[in-house]
Amino acid sequence: MKNCRTALIVFVVAWTTRSFAESSGSPVFLSALAQSDVIGIGTYGGRESGGTRINNITYWLGDTGTNSVLLTPLKWLDGPLLPTSTETNNTVIFLGTRFGWNSFPSNAVFRTRPLTAWELREKLSQAGARDQTPSESLLFPGAWTRVNTNTAMTINFVSNVVQSLCVSPDLIRYSQSLIPPLDVGWDNELSLFKADAHMEMLKLGWGESEDFLVDVLNDPLQPRKFRGHALFQLQKRFGWSETNTVPEL
Repeated sequence: MKNCRTALIVFVVAWTTRSFAESSGSPVFLSALAQSDVIGIGTYGGRESGGTRINNITYWLGDTGTNSVLLTPLKWLDGPLLPTSTETNNTVIFLGTRFGWNSFPSNAVFRTRPLTAWELREKLSQAGARDQTPSESLLFPGAWTRVNTNTAMTINFVSNVVQSLCVSPDLIRYSQSLIPPLDVGWDNELSLFKADAHMEMLKLGWGESEDFLVDVLNDPLQPRKFRGHALFQLQKRFGWSETNTVPEL
């Protein structure tokens, strides 16, 4: 595998146990998703020479032309990122890219306001790929984990985020797709995404437009703390009166 023909591939969490959720909260999912051009769901096929096999794939974004892909780990991280046991034919979600993204403008990184996954995806899409020749397998600095086959919560959450962030980008729909894990307890399977979604909503509030903040403020499905944060940003950044309050919906 030639490094110049491969890019960052990340395979991120679909479902995990409560014990892991309590010790995790690592905000990696959304930024990994933003850098992906191949995203799908399939079954774990086991380890083989060169990586981990995912079979029986349904693609949500991109298509390698086969229903099986090989996830190739980086040399410095050869193994699962998440401490989850996976057996052959367990359902898994994977994400990554076969192409190398061009570097996006440095001012998107070296600044006081943190970069959101939404803005990262936008800048990467504008920059395009370094090499349009796809790699033979997918590199990734993370790993797979299984989806709980008894519920569709994680699958629905991830597929909705993929749709609104990567397939048909829509900022309002994207912010709405982040709602499900925001207020769940640590015993909920979506708790793995809680910290990441929470931070993304805060970062969106710090950097997005007045119209976006007004939408969040008046969205009855958004948790009140994020509606309050939207109002604070409207007052701070757009001169709204301090007498304004969060609408009772």
